[in-house]
Amino acid sequence: MSQSQKMMPGALKYLLLLVLGSGLTVLPVIGVLYAGWFIFKGRALVNSMREEQAQDQGRQYRPFPQWIYTLFLIMNWVILLAALFNSLVWVVVAMELSTL
Repeated sequence: MSQSQKMMPGALKYLLLLVLGSGLTVLPVIGVLYAGWFIFKGRALVNSMREEQAQDQGRQYRPFPQWIYTLFLIMNWVILLAALFNSLVWVVVAMELSTL
């Protein structure tokens, strides 16, 4: 038995695998939630800034079409669900490995 196996029992090794795998899921979830917040809250700010700039330049203001924001929201939810599914896969892998 090697030195590393003596230091880390089997269950602890798989628990570490679970924590590291699930930890990799946290970053995309934070990114998706921030992007969703920006779509809802930042859109009003960006539109008002663009409208003010258009008025200063003496031209008509045309906001972005609504479907662009809807597309971004759908992409955010797909990424969020994929990240949560990834976390579930890590849980199942750790549970299966711990039974070996």
